[in-house]
Amino acid sequence: MFRNIFYILLLFVTINLFGQNNFHSIYVKGKITIDNSSLPDVKINILVNKINEKTIINDNNGEYNFTLEPAKNYIIEYTKQNFVTKLISISTKEVTKDEIKYGMFPLTIDIELFENFEGLNTEVLKEPVAKWTYSDYEGDFVNDVPYSLSMKEKADNVKSQMVQLKKQAYNKLILSADNSYKNKELENAWLNYVNSLKLSPKETYPKNQISEIKRLINEKISNDEAYNRSIERADKHFGKKNYKNALGFYKKSLLYKPSEKYPQSQISEIEIILAGNNDFIAKVETTDNSDNLFDDNKENNVNENKKDSNITPKNYNITNNIITRNNKTTTTPKNNVNNIITNNKPDTLNSYNNIKKLNENISNLLQSGNKEELAKSYYNVAVEYYNSTDFDKSIDYYNLTYKTNEQLGFKKINASLAEEIATVYENVYRYSKAIEYYNKSLSLYNELNDNKSASKIAQKIGDVNYISGNYIDAINNYKKSINIEQEIGSKTDISGKLNSIGISYFQAENFDEAIKYFQQSINIAEEIGNNAEKSMSLNNIGNVNYEYNNFNDALNFYSQSISLKKQIDYKKGIAITLHNIGNVYKKLKQFDKSLQYFMQSSELAENTKDKELICENYFSLSGIYSSLKDCAKALDYYKLYASNKNFITRNLSHDQLVDASFLTNEVDINEKFNLLKNELHQQQILAKYESEKNSKEIAFMSQQAKIHRLELIKKEQNLNNQKILTVFSLISLIIFIFLASMFYRQYKGKKTAYNRLEEQNEEINIQKEEIETQRDLVIEQKEKLETIHSELTSSIRYAQRIQTAVLPTNEQMNLLFENNFVLYKPRDIVSGDFYWTTQITTMEHAPLLIVAVADCTGHGVPGAFMSILGISLLDEIVRKEQITTPNVILNKLRENIISSLQQKNIADNKQLSDNVYDGMDIAICVINYEKMELQFAGANSPLYIVSSNQSAVGSQQSAVSNGTEDCGLKTEDCGLKTEDCGLIELSNC
Repeated sequence: MFRNIFYILLLFVTINLFGQNNFHSIYVKGKITIDNSSLPDVKINILVNKINEKTIINDNNGEYNFTLEPAKNYIIEYTKQNFVTKLISISTKEVTKDEIKYGMFPLTIDIELFENFEGLNTEVLKEPVAKWTYSDYEGDFVNDVPYSLSMKEKADNVKSQMVQLKKQAYNKLILSADNSYKNKELENAWLNYVNSLKLSPKETYPKNQISEIKRLINEKISNDEAYNRSIERADKHFGKKNYKNALGFYKKSLLYKPSEKYPQSQISEIEIILAGNNDFIAKVETTDNSDNLFDDNKENNVNENKKDSNITPKNYNITNNIITRNNKTTTTPKNNVNNIITNNKPDTLNSYNNIKKLNENISNLLQSGNKEELAKSYYNVAVEYYNSTDFDKSIDYYNLTYKTNEQLGFKKINASLAEEIATVYENVYRYSKAIEYYNKSLSLYNELNDNKSASKIAQKIGDVNYISGNYIDAINNYKKSINIEQEIGSKTDISGKLNSIGISYFQAENFDEAIKYFQQSINIAEEIGNNAEKSMSLNNIGNVNYEYNNFNDALNFYSQSISLKKQIDYKKGIAITLHNIGNVYKKLKQFDKSLQYFMQSSELAENTKDKELICENYFSLSGIYSSLKDCAKALDYYKLYASNKNFITRNLSHDQLVDASFLTNEVDINEKFNLLKNELHQQQILAKYESEKNSKEIAFMSQQAKIHRLELIKKEQNLNNQKILTVFSLISLIIFIFLASMFYRQYKGKKTAYNRLEEQNEEINIQKEEIETQRDLVIEQKEKLETIHSELTSSIRYAQRIQTAVLPTNEQMNLLFENNFVLYKPRDIVSGDFYWTTQITTMEHAPLLIVAVADCTGHGVPGAFMSILGISLLDEIVRKEQITTPNVILNKLRENIISSLQQKNIADNKQLSDNVYDGMDIAICVINYEKMELQFAGANSPLYIVSSNQSAVGSQQSAVSNGTEDCGLKTEDCGLKTEDCGLIELSNC
């Protein structure tokens, strides 16, 4: 009883819930792949009538999702740079608001993209590769499968064409590289082999050829010399506007130093110039075929290159305005290892004489096999080469020292030596190699359980990662250093490292984490009384507030920072914070105050010889004077900045300067000479690459100043023109008034006629409004009827899904019957007919297969309710009560229907029951396959058995309902043969 009521309530509740939910969008999701791997960062444009309504980017897993609106035709565009774009068509024209209201399944579209390639014909893919439309019959989106298969074949052909083009391009590059190699044009060959590897990275042949070319080149010239020569020639061509030749040499320079920023920026600039300017380039471009460094007939050029590259600091002219940081952590290597393995480092002879003697000594030591002395000599040669600024050879000898010490088992010496090699790499901006050797040093210190040194190296690795922009790696190494400090119970350096983590998060624009670590740094600094670190973190918290535009809070923190710095006489830090305050007032457009603070910062920076900060102030002062319309001073300061800006090492993505101990620590007095020499060499490396660029920028600023002067002249001319215009306007006004009076008289006459027309129009409009009101009432009634009909239809359609769910599925029928068919044709969406089957095993019988077919009272929704009630009662009678005799089942079913519908009194009252007929015509078969017997009972439903002799088992003229007497339905028994077929018929015709 309760189970029956539950099914009925479930039907009502489900219909109501789905009817009340209101989802106003259509959900689309999917995944984008390339060769079965996720493809992230694909741009998905959602277009309607070729207008982009929305753009989204898929996530790192390649997944995406978005929503669409009904009644529109969409084109979804999947695009990514260097990949072939694909389109998908989705039509939501047939989706009604009611469909969305009652719920829809998400549409899943997975897309596979592939690479684009020069020469690839993608015309066929300008059409959508798939078309999705909504089917009212299916209640879901359906794909146009024949069209999709056709487009897939076309897309596969394009992909095959791309693979073939890449293969052809690879073969062409290899052929060109081989020819260049044969002609001893080694750089051209190298460049083509590198390009071929980009097309086919797994090929070994170009890798082997590149290794051989490197060996041949290194026999003639070092990497540094070759790089410098390529840059020099590239700059020469760039200055002459031979952009194509310049581009070639900048690319060749990257063969020697792939991570260098200068040639990369120049290549980008040239590509921008060349884009869309082919006519101009054709006029000015010349070809220089004499610039291959490594032709055999160019030996003299190579020798000249070597001469040019041996520029020592004393020959390099540095003006008072050259700006570089003398407080970087990357200092000249100390002779730490020398204190352990030798006290005999030569210091009286000139470097080259020393190297010559040391090499003679090395030859003797190699013959004698004295590895300990050999390691000392290798080290001394490395130092001499470093002093002569030949860093590549210096590193070679450092490595020989390292390997020899490794053979001797000198781990402690090698730990310091690896640190020293890393410092050399850091000083020449080879950060990846610096990190590699710092890691070697860290590993050795860990083996030696030297935690203090390990902590120091971990911090240095963090510093290098910070300088090179790898902020996450920097953070991880700072944390590693802090963990080591905590293990050994030292708090002295933790505050500074927490501050370093904070500025790394700041540069990565994770400002919340940055503040968290700055505050931790302040807490530790207060605990141990380190006012320097506290003042730095206060400055940095001010920077975060600046980024959040909380300028008052920023000024408050800067003020606290300066107060502490004055107490400890930390002038460099004061200069940094004054610069930051200047930026705040610049943002607030209080330019006079901003100018004041920049001037104070610049004065302090000069006193402390903080050349990088001086340069920062030059740039800021240029901007302030520009805002104050003082073009002359703006240009002067910009010239100072432009001539020295190549020495600014910080990340320029933020206005404000961070303050950290690893950026501002003073250098020991006995190291200052070596540091100065190192800085001079760094200036030598960087300055010549920037000179051309700086001159262009200065010329640009001069041009801007001329433009400004012309603008002033133009303003004066505009004032004169304004006076003339004013006089002309007065004359025009007088003429206008005269003409206006004439037109006014004409206007009055026309207005009288117009008023008459208005009265007539008003009468017509009143009649029109009455007609429109009546029409609107009719339309409103029609729309209400359509809405009611649509809602009823949607509810009934959902009821159809529920009714279908309780009927046996095709899979269930196929499991029970080897051959079967069901002809089930509802007249009104939901049906009063149902069929039911089950297999049951009782203790008294072998497995029995029970089949029922019924026709309930009424059609549509009433019949559907009766069908669900009938299925529920059959489940209860057969499965629960284990009744398997057909006539007993039907009689029991009749009783339960009367009881469930609470119509007992109606059944007892003959007069009422004649008018009320709630029930069903039904036939039940019970099949015993073991005995090949069939039992049948039917209420107005016959059974046909097709055998060698066709026969029919009749039914009794009595329905299962409250409106019929209990006439005692009977069971018919029949024998079966294996080839027999049966048919139960119920027809509403």
